[in-house]
Amino acid sequence: MKYSISFPKPASGFIEIKLEIKDINFDKVQLQLPSWRPGRYELSNFARNIRSWKAIDKKGNNLNFEKLNKDLWEVETSNTDTVIIEYDYYTDSIDAGNCYSSDEQLYVNPIHCCLYDPNKMDETCELFLDIPKNWKVATGLKKHRGNKYSASNYHRFVDSPFICSAGLQHNSYKVANRKFNIWFQGECKPEWNRIIRDFRKFTAYQLKVMKSFPVDEFHFLVQITPYKKYHGVEHLNNTVLALGPGYDLMTSLYKELLG
Repeated sequence: MKYSISFPKPASGFIEIKLEIKDINFDKVQLQLPSWRPGRYELSNFARNIRSWKAIDKKGNNLNFEKLNKDLWEVETSNTDTVIIEYDYYTDSIDAGNCYSSDEQLYVNPIHCCLYDPNKMDETCELFLDIPKNWKVATGLKKHRGNKYSASNYHRFVDSPFICSAGLQHNSYKVANRKFNIWFQGECKPEWNRIIRDFRKFTAYQLKVMKSFPVDEFHFLVQITPYKKYHGVEHLNNTVLALGPGYDLMTSLYKELLG
């Protein structure tokens, strides 16, 4: 499954998503949007944020489809082996498990907005990000040339949120030959020497206690808000924190950052 994400009108709050699925061998294919996400043990209705949903073949011809329930679509594919789904998704919330877009950043938790074919969940997922050239990307996804990324399967893909922005602040450290990245998005003044020292301390202690670590590289993605905020969601090779206000990062919020 191949995904492309762009946001040509940042002020609208909508991002544009395209999903291309090849090698379809059925007369009909179902496309599902999750109703769950990591760290939240309840059903959600992410599909309420979708508009302008359409299905086409590789020549641009419209394909007939039916919406079977709140987050499940079925597309007629009897005359094509490739289906392309295009839709808009509304992004309006900065926390550790949501999506947000503006002229300053693109922040996506794919579990919210990326459809999937249940027959292809174990196949590689590819992602292309149509973002400004000077923007950086913070994510646990595997990076390729340009703004292309991938995950080994759908579960790894949707467990990998990403932040894109020109304003990302980044630093890293190593413990036991594993790399740990720290990313800050939003207005703040991180004291990197202090942060790296303390992050390295708790990381080394955790590795000593647990005696192993599941990945070779890990990312801390920190969304900094100008207002009071405290939220966090853990993932396999990354964690997302939402903290605010940013001017308290190195004072009253610092213990929360260390978590």
